[in-house]
Amino acid sequence: MPSPTPHAGSGSGSVDARLLKEEHDWLVSISRDPANSSPKFRLPDLIGACVTIVFEQDDPLDVIFHILHSTVILRGSDAARRQERIFEGDFTSLQEIQRSPANRYPNPCFSLDQIVSACVAHVRTQGVEARDLFDRARANTARRALPPHGSAEVGGV
Repeated sequence: MPSPTPHAGSGSGSVDARLLKEEHDWLVSISRDPANSSPKFRLPDLIGACVTIVFEQDDPLDVIFHILHSTVILRGSDAARRQERIFEGDFTSLQEIQRSPANRYPNPCFSLDQIVSACVAHVRTQGVEARDLFDRARANTARRALPPHGSAEVGGV
């Protein structure tokens, strides 16, 4: 199966999603970093940065399912979750992962909140610096500002 591609440029709307508490708490600590200023990125931006980092890997499907099978699965179905928002493009990319054959019988079926959390967990365990997340969030924000299919340039440049 070909790897799904991130849809960072497809709309700037957002949808409700949940994150496992451990990943949510880590992102909150990143959002409070003094370097997160002007603009101050919020959790949907930071989640999107994590998704982008995962999708830049050679095989994002393998990366996500490795974290799901080795880390997330050990937390149990009653693990605490926190409500958040994610951008529609990130939701679409992660939904493709959720619908992939790797998430079907005979394999365990992971929920979208577990898949979102796996992206954040991967970035956290790889030791990605806060500044790198902010740079990724900045690039994603600029990409979302582009018109569909790149038909015009941003800012008349």
